[in-house]
Amino acid sequence: MGRILLIEDDGDQRELRQSILELAGHEVLTASTPDEALSLLGREPATALLDLGLPGEEDGMRLLRQLRGSNAAMRIVVVSGWTANLLARDEAKLADRILQKPVRTQELLHLLE
Repeated sequence: MGRILLIEDDGDQRELRQSILELAGHEVLTASTPDEALSLLGREPATALLDLGLPGEEDGMRLLRQLRGSNAAMRIVVVSGWTANLLARDEAKLADRILQKPVRTQELLHLLE
């Protein structure tokens, strides 16, 4: 399976998603901040799974722009409780998929296959 960069600031959610993804056979790189995420890009993840609601004003949007700018081929899946906020912005075009929280595990795994 592929290498996934999981960006989630909530430690419990990050650990849970990491476990689920690893059990499904994925290699998972984890980050809780934009800086951590950017430092892992050299490991060439195939997919970024980005929680848009990172701490700091515009951190999630800024990171979305940076991820897309760093690797046009990387698939970016945004997970957010506020998808309407993203869909109203130009940054929505930078994501390959946008999922509304809560995301069902099976839906996420199917998407990442």
